[in-house]
Amino acid sequence: MCRLVAFHAEKPRHAADLLITDPHSLLVQSRCDRRGECHPDGWGVGYFLDGQPVAIRSARPAFEDETWRPQIEPIETKTLLGHVRQASVGNRVLVNVHPFVHGRWVFMHNGTLTGFDHFRADLEAEVDVDLLACRAGTTDSELVFYWLLSRL
Repeated sequence: MCRLVAFHAEKPRHAADLLITDPHSLLVQSRCDRRGECHPDGWGVGYFLDGQPVAIRSARPAFEDETWRPQIEPIETKTLLGHVRQASVGNRVLVNVHPFVHGRWVFMHNGTLTGFDHFRADLEAEVDVDLLACRAGTTDSELVFYWLLSRL
């Protein structure tokens, strides 16, 4: 199962604590979590800059990606979502890495939708056609994101 971190604060805070330096940071968990599981299938960070969502993503493991630290260290924000992926649905490619962004929305998910292959077509049929056209990857999570957006 993937590992997530999120915060929403009144004042901007540096992302490096939760993502890099804390003893249980997302970087540490990407290599090995308490259960001994590795999360090598990509990483992503979503945050807001001047009220607009920004996403930084990589299909490389956070613990091996030389771009992780220099991209994370400057982030100072009131709202942040971080994700290290342990793939279950969808290949290890950039378009499948969380978080997903659409308009002002940022979304990430932890876990696998049981029986996804059996109800994928029904779920796709319930997504607004314009939103479905925005789908870039093959994960259950991204499809659910657009399904939820269709209901807002």
